[in-house]
Amino acid sequence: MRSRLRRGIGWAVGFAALIAAATGLGRSLAPTAYVLRFPTQDASGLYPGSEVMIAGAQVGLVTNVSVGSGGLAMVTIDLQPEYAPVHRDATVAIRPKSLLGEMYVALDPGQGGSTLPSGSTLPGLQVDRSTDLQQVIDTFDAPTRQKLQTLIDELGGGLAGEGQDLNTTLAYGKDDLDQLASIATTLAQRSQDLQTVIQDLNVVLGELARSDRRQEVAQLIQNTELLLANLDREQAQLQQAIAASDGALARAARGLGGTEPSLAGVFAALPTTVSQGELLLEGLATDSGALLPHLDQLIRSIDEGPIVFGGEDATGYATRISLVVGCSTAGACFQPPAAQVQPAAAPAATVPSQVQTQSDQALLRQGLLGFLLGGLP
Repeated sequence: MRSRLRRGIGWAVGFAALIAAATGLGRSLAPTAYVLRFPTQDASGLYPGSEVMIAGAQVGLVTNVSVGSGGLAMVTIDLQPEYAPVHRDATVAIRPKSLLGEMYVALDPGQGGSTLPSGSTLPGLQVDRSTDLQQVIDTFDAPTRQKLQTLIDELGGGLAGEGQDLNTTLAYGKDDLDQLASIATTLAQRSQDLQTVIQDLNVVLGELARSDRRQEVAQLIQNTELLLANLDREQAQLQQAIAASDGALARAARGLGGTEPSLAGVFAALPTTVSQGELLLEGLATDSGALLPHLDQLIRSIDEGPIVFGGEDATGYATRISLVVGCSTAGACFQPPAAQVQPAAAPAATVPSQVQTQSDQALLRQGLLGFLLGGLP
């Protein structure tokens, strides 16, 4: 009985020793956290459990905030082993996490120099604390803070429910800033051209600043003022003319309404009409060349020739039909000035009528223009 109890106690002690050894071995094999300390003049907003960030990703936690030497606060952080160690040029910054005063530690692990062992302390020059909104507000006096609070409240009330529009406005603002940056880049690349423009502008301004140019500039300004005054006085007439033009265009639009098919047909037939007109006028080219030098005489012949018919039509328009023939057949024909009459070999009375008839027939064979020019020299 006693032997069994001894063996059971032995087994229990051995099992406990095995568990303790395994636990110690596990602890010795488990990676330990990388500890880093840094001093700061103000650690408000940091507590055990505050986040440590590298490029916006959480890599550790604040484990302790205590008072160090010289009245400075000493902050201890633990980094996850995969983000350790940091270099000697590493920097930290205490930045606000929310408007409630909560802060976090932004760590830049650095890139130059040797690495720091766990438990090292960064110099104070490599520690920075961002100015939070509360510190900015505290710089104002009480009335200013009250007005600022009222402004923020009113701004919040005005933007309530306008989140989508505000986001759209911010997106447009970003586009405007991008375009402004592009313009600034272009101007930076054209700095030499801008310098030339500025120099030329200085020359122009210097020329205008001369005493003998001031009178001309004053006269130019006075003339411009007179022009603007005249335009102001004529504004009513200009508006009336514009209104009349609008009315005329409106009437033209009403008059042309529905005529699109007809106009389309006219435009479609226009090339054929032009071609036929060219064929019709082609035969008159020679005769028109002969007519133009005697056009004045032709007009006077029509005006002073015998009237075959004269009167008014149904609408009251006066009409007149004159017979224009050669002087060989017309009794009352316009005679050109004596200086323009060619000497004749024999008097007109001695010309036989048969010869005159043959001459008229020859003129008729030459066409209408030849018939009209029959009595001209």
